[in-house]
Amino acid sequence: MKEMSNLDDVVISGISGVFPKSENVEEFKNNLLAGNDMISSTFERHNKKGLNVGLLKTIDQFDYSFFRMNNSHAKSMTFSAKILLEKTFEAILDAGYNPQEIKGKNIAVIGGVWDLNDEGDPAKDKKPETYTEFGGKMVFMLMNRISQWLDVHGPSYSVNTACSSSIYAIDDAIKAIQRGQCEGAIVCSSNFCLAPMEYSTSTPFLSPDGTSAPFDADANGYVRAEAVVVVFLQKRKHARRIYSTIIHSSTNSDGFQVNGTGFPSTKAQINLYQQFYQEINLDPRKISYIEAHGTGTRAGDTAEGTSIDEFFCTNRTSPLKVGSVKSNMGHAEAAAALCSIIKLIIAFETGTIPANLRYNKPNLDIKGFSNGHLEVVTKPIPSEGDYFALSSFGLGGANGHIVLQPHKKVQNKQRSSIDENIHWLVTASGRTEEAVDCILNSVEKNRNAEYIRLLHEIFKYGIQGHPYRGYIILQKNNLPKVSKKFFSGEERPIWFVFSGLGSQWPAMGKLLMEIPIFAQSIRKSHDALRSKDLDVIKIISNDDPQILDNILNIFVGITAIQIALVDVLSQMNIKPDGIIGHSVGEVACGYADGCLTAEQTILAAYYRGLVLMENGSINGTMAAVGESSQYGTEF
Repeated sequence: MKEMSNLDDVVISGISGVFPKSENVEEFKNNLLAGNDMISSTFERHNKKGLNVGLLKTIDQFDYSFFRMNNSHAKSMTFSAKILLEKTFEAILDAGYNPQEIKGKNIAVIGGVWDLNDEGDPAKDKKPETYTEFGGKMVFMLMNRISQWLDVHGPSYSVNTACSSSIYAIDDAIKAIQRGQCEGAIVCSSNFCLAPMEYSTSTPFLSPDGTSAPFDADANGYVRAEAVVVVFLQKRKHARRIYSTIIHSSTNSDGFQVNGTGFPSTKAQINLYQQFYQEINLDPRKISYIEAHGTGTRAGDTAEGTSIDEFFCTNRTSPLKVGSVKSNMGHAEAAAALCSIIKLIIAFETGTIPANLRYNKPNLDIKGFSNGHLEVVTKPIPSEGDYFALSSFGLGGANGHIVLQPHKKVQNKQRSSIDENIHWLVTASGRTEEAVDCILNSVEKNRNAEYIRLLHEIFKYGIQGHPYRGYIILQKNNLPKVSKKFFSGEERPIWFVFSGLGSQWPAMGKLLMEIPIFAQSIRKSHDALRSKDLDVIKIISNDDPQILDNILNIFVGITAIQIALVDVLSQMNIKPDGIIGHSVGEVACGYADGCLTAEQTILAAYYRGLVLMENGSINGTMAAVGESSQYGTEF
């Protein structure tokens, strides 16, 4: 393997998608692992005879106002344009990022598309009345629109190599990150089957009986499928979650073909593999599974199966496992490679490689099946090994290959399980109250520290267009506290109010010491007064009431806690619009507005208390009156 800085590895940090009979990656996972057939009859949507397809459940719902559009603009946009925006937003959140955090950054948006994608889309027939409406249906705008909405400034373009479009897009993105052209990349693709297709001499690659059976002896073509998939790529050092490390990717083309376009080249595929594994010095025998292009066409399966056998299986001691997600959902054409990547990520996350469907007897034109070198996965098996390969081939001879490595998480129970001895506050926002409910319910159900950390990152900034907000407090041995409300958008001012003498009580900081930032701040104050023979930690943690009979301890204890609370709030990016303090609280005001350092603040409180303790009290009277502000104004 070529040496690379571990922190500079390109990783997949966020994913999102919609697939046949699957509204999201979670449903797709469940369908794959259950062995469900995701291919449908065209009658389910068109009520018209046509070949079977893998259909999305819903394509005509779009929250245009969230994406800062009007209804007219939305109607001019193709289904691809709309759903790509939605899935991009989801993939960014899945990576643990708020879209505000990448605004203005050098993030690329690169997508795989092809010509048949929008055939039959109503927006294609709508006559544009403005330039905006004109752009709504144009392929060149698919990625540019995402860049504009996110306000990101990396490369933004579409790639069209037919069925290998999305592997070319991801290859471009990886290389752009590696050469420093961008710091991250959104890679996306979509495929729609909006016009029913019939089998004909012009479409010999389609299965006339509407089945998808890669590598089977009776395979007779593929079934078209719909999908919209987005992945977020980052360098490891920037990622907040990691699904997989991308070891390498590469592409080539068949060149001149005697048989013409549509007949894949075994030789070109082997050349791609040879160059690929030489570049990274990886023994191909270390590949434990190949997610093949595997369309179910006789010519395609035979060429690919032969190239896999000849290159990967030399001196291999056990059969190489192969599979193709097209047996489960059909062929998503331009989005095919990204669908295969999602399948591999599902295998990594669950530890299980889903089974191929419709594999009954091997295609014996592929010698790897007769000689025992290759084995199609026909039942779920463990996803064991360090390297998993994936191939994708375009109708015109554009070939791509990529190797992924599972992200092996450190099995640390302390990191994944929440500490039940402290309260956990988790905030969330959404377009609807139901959306907030969904997030907060998932927090209560999972109680996973890593998941909560991602939510903290996402919702530490407001998300434009999220009018509902809520929070949940997880408590040991108690039902969680949940609150939700509508947010009008009006920002209320934040004031820090620092109380004075009389607000102290024994052990007033004991539980707060469980917050690391708070405890760190208290230790800093403790160290500042160590030479004064004062134990700040004991003053705020000891439950002996006599410790607060000493006025010096009160001054120091209150101020140390106020300094620590400012530090905690600052870490949460909560900044005051105003500050006010009474008595000793006036000292902490100096710290909150930056006039005093923490050490100066705690020393000021110490000397103020010391003066009072050494000089005693003076004669005087003060009254505390509990009345309204209106009474005070009138008085």
